[in-house]
Amino acid sequence: MLSKLSFTYYQPDRYSDDGTNIEYLGMPEGLFSYEAFRSEEECIAWLENNGYEPGDFTIHEYCDDDIEGVTIIDEYGDVIPKIEDLSDEEIKDLLTDEVLLNAGSIDNLHATRQSDETEDQFKDRVYGVALDEVNAAIESLEESGDYDFSSYGNNPDTEWYDEARDEAVRTVCQWMLEGYEV
Repeated sequence: MLSKLSFTYYQPDRYSDDGTNIEYLGMPEGLFSYEAFRSEEECIAWLENNGYEPGDFTIHEYCDDDIEGVTIIDEYGDVIPKIEDLSDEEIKDLLTDEVLLNAGSIDNLHATRQSDETEDQFKDRVYGVALDEVNAAIESLEESGDYDFSSYGNNPDTEWYDEARDEAVRTVCQWMLEGYEV
């Protein structure tokens, strides 16, 4: 079982400073106490998008379970789905969709056995290419910002994809071998 890694998130808090006293006045309207942002920049963008002056707020940094049941949102207030809430089948579909998008079409993935390759060498090459394509899709998903990886500490070295990667590689291999006579 993977150990939970540390992750950081941010929330704005309105404050008043009269030169002598600083008073914290709470969260801005439209933001719930359990909602937070992945970065200070997203927090500032949310404030601006909602008509607030970012200079009227301080941005607090929180870590791990500082906020119970934290929900990560983007600069538009949309919830960023947690990757761990997706099934292996949904993750496999995300990965294979990304491979297909990168390839341009399924036809661009078809492989042909080279004249100097044995059957085993050909299948090994197809597997290696499929694995590289799926690994590139994993990296693309991690960098896209479309999913919340906070339960894995936002650490791209954590294997959040487990079984889904193997199934995605198997699917891509099938696409590459489509029409190939064994």
